[in-house]
Amino acid sequence: MSTTTPTTPAPQTASGINDPTRRPAGMPFGTEDPKRRQKLLIGGVTGVALVVALAAVFVFRPWRPATPRLNDEPAKIAQLASGPDFEKLPFARRELYMKMLDTKKAQLAQAYAGGQLSDLDYRKSLEMAHLGKRLDEMRKYFSRPEGAERVAYLDRILAKKEAKEETIKHNPAAKQDKKERDLFRDTALRETEVNTWPAEVQSQFKEFTLALDARKKFHKAANTPATRPAD
Repeated sequence: MSTTTPTTPAPQTASGINDPTRRPAGMPFGTEDPKRRQKLLIGGVTGVALVVALAAVFVFRPWRPATPRLNDEPAKIAQLASGPDFEKLPFARRELYMKMLDTKKAQLAQAYAGGQLSDLDYRKSLEMAHLGKRLDEMRKYFSRPEGAERVAYLDRILAKKEAKEETIKHNPAAKQDKKERDLFRDTALRETEVNTWPAEVQSQFKEFTLALDARKKFHKAANTPATRPAD
């Protein structure tokens, strides 16, 4: 009967694997694991930074021209007022631009004569200037109590306009300037802009305009001599 010498099993490591040089399953990295992890980490951070940068580009849109300041050249404000981005601005900011254009009509005429403004730019800027003036008058009108004070304010507006027209009649250059500006007036552009205003502002603007027109008719009737009936 032969005697078989029992085989002594190889010592196992703490992980239960016989070969101490063998790497456990599921561990894909070798001796360069730290370098590979560093590359992956850098790649991940770079990817996140790229996504954030792209999002910022689409939010802030640096390729779009900056909105001009109120003290910028009138031609820049006129170009803004005639473009599609003007309507996208908050109304309060548009009102400031329109009021500023009203004070810069002489500079607008110079910019147009110098080729800085197109026909459409100049036409729209004149209408925005007109609305800016009316909005300023409207605000002052409603800041007064109803009744005599508002009527007196309308009378001052009309008296100032009449005095200005009388001065223009005796100034050939001013008369020619007004004549040229009148060629560019476009009530359709004006109405289109007003229709984009907040409902409350539109309502006040309509009320003020009707009151001013009614007072104008009153003055015209009062200054028209009564005709005597034929004998």
